[in-house]
Amino acid sequence: MSAERLNKPVEIAAHLWQNKSIGVIASFVHIRRNKLQEHKETNTEFGYEYLSSLNAAEPDLPQKASAPDQRRMDRLSDEIKMLRAVSTVLLVFIAILCIATAAIVIIASRNAVRDVIDSMPEAIESSGSSSEKIELELSQLYKSLEGLGNVVYGNAEDRILINDSTYGEIWIPTLKEVEKNPYDPALFINNDGVMQYADSSVKTFRGIDVSNYQGEIDWKRVKASGIDFAMIRVGYRGYSKGTVLIDESFESNMKGAAEAGVDVGVYFFSQATTVQEAIEEAWTVIDCIKDYDITYPVVFDWEIIFGEAARTDSVSVAGLTQSAVAFCDVIESKGYKAMIYFNKRLGLLKYNLADLNKYGFWYAQYYDVPEFYYKFDMWQYSCTGTVDGVNGEVDMNICFTDYAASKNTVQSSS
Repeated sequence: MSAERLNKPVEIAAHLWQNKSIGVIASFVHIRRNKLQEHKETNTEFGYEYLSSLNAAEPDLPQKASAPDQRRMDRLSDEIKMLRAVSTVLLVFIAILCIATAAIVIIASRNAVRDVIDSMPEAIESSGSSSEKIELELSQLYKSLEGLGNVVYGNAEDRILINDSTYGEIWIPTLKEVEKNPYDPALFINNDGVMQYADSSVKTFRGIDVSNYQGEIDWKRVKASGIDFAMIRVGYRGYSKGTVLIDESFESNMKGAAEAGVDVGVYFFSQATTVQEAIEEAWTVIDCIKDYDITYPVVFDWEIIFGEAARTDSVSVAGLTQSAVAFCDVIESKGYKAMIYFNKRLGLLKYNLADLNKYGFWYAQYYDVPEFYYKFDMWQYSCTGTVDGVNGEVDMNICFTDYAASKNTVQSSS
């Protein structure tokens, strides 16, 4: 950045204003003019009085022209006129100086800003190892700004609406890389708490997801009630200290579901703050499920903690997305099908779905129809469901992919 182009004109302008000679001259002219005017008026008044006294004492004498010297009075008048002219010139000069100073500062500021913009490529180039990162961030910034333009002026197909309690309507641009939701909202039917999709060409499956919170489960009764699959929690990471723990009911749930003929997938409640922690969670899951027949996906379930301070509060979009990729890659490296769980706001605002579209999506929204713009493989549509064999309320799911048919198990070579 060239600071001289800004500083030099400003210094000149400041010097002109700090120079007291202009003010001294103006003050002198003003005082001198006033003094002469006062002197003239005094002499004129004295002249009138002196003339009157002479005419009264010697009425027969010719009238005197004036007691004061007429030529002196003329000189006073001329000097006063001259000083008035000088005062006017000085005022005009000061006004011009004000305008010129303002113009100098504006032009210099504009040139300095232009220098900053012009010098950015050189600054980036000279930054060494960080130059590529800066260029990437600038590129992403420009791309996001262009996207915002599409949000405001684009068609409805180019943007997604989120209703926020604080900001109202929020429009975000769509991702062309991610497949759009193919389901017809009119075909979803809630039949006594069980969601169905009225399209004979689309095969669906009924499921629940459970953890230690459901207590002891009678899996044979669950199977008899029409449940096809269950997503069972393996474990979780604490949101305050980050300790990894295994769900107390994991083994009993896995054995009970298998014995009853219920297909199973698993999920891990993540609070990973780094890629390394996500990898640790993935290997924890693999170690726990290696002896079981896993026919449904292995899910990365990262959630925001509300109402309390959490160690994940500062996790960025990029950081969370990278953690999800790391978890899923480790899972799939062992022959399992990886999946990511999220609700609408988490999926759209906290993940970069363009980097995750090769994995399955498990969408959560407790509503009559799913309002997610992109395609998902499973939908968790209720957290207050009732299923015979489960004490209390349980999460209900509908799946649109026949995972069991592909036998998503660990390959023998693994």
